[in-house]
Amino acid sequence: MRFLFLLIVVANAAVFALGQGVFGQAPFYQGLQANQPKEINAQAVRLGQPQTPGQAAQQ
Repeated sequence: MRFLFLLIVVANAAVFALGQGVFGQAPFYQGLQANQPKEINAQAVRLGQPQTPGQAAQQ
């Protein structure tokens, strides 16, 4: 039982260290990249009057 407890504590510490970046770059930094703003087609954007919930349900 003591061995199982120590194994869980060591595994928990290892996962925490991995998340903090002790073994290299933290995993959650791999997907973070600066995204350049994308241009939108201004002609495709239509602005109009707000609709009531009843009008929106009909469409």
